[in-house]
Amino acid sequence: MEEYKGYVILGRAQIVPGGSTEFRAQGIVFTNNPEGSVRIKHIEGHVFKSQRAAEKEGLQLCKEWLDKSSDFSRARLGRRRQ
Repeated sequence: MEEYKGYVILGRAQIVPGGSTEFRAQGIVFTNNPEGSVRIKHIEGHVFKSQRAAEKEGLQLCKEWLDKSSDFSRARLGRRRQ
């Protein structure tokens, strides 16, 4: 778990069901409020043999989503002001 652009992000490795030894990457984005965090986005990623690789991919998915979301928000705000 780490902070990124004012949000808390978590990279998780979910074991693939059915007796597999592989892990699916998951990224979860939370608000970063003193009153308590709220989950705002859950992202599913690729399957990996390594738990650590899946967790790392989950964090990267969160960062990419936030980068795209914040770019979109800035663009929309900029258009409103013009």
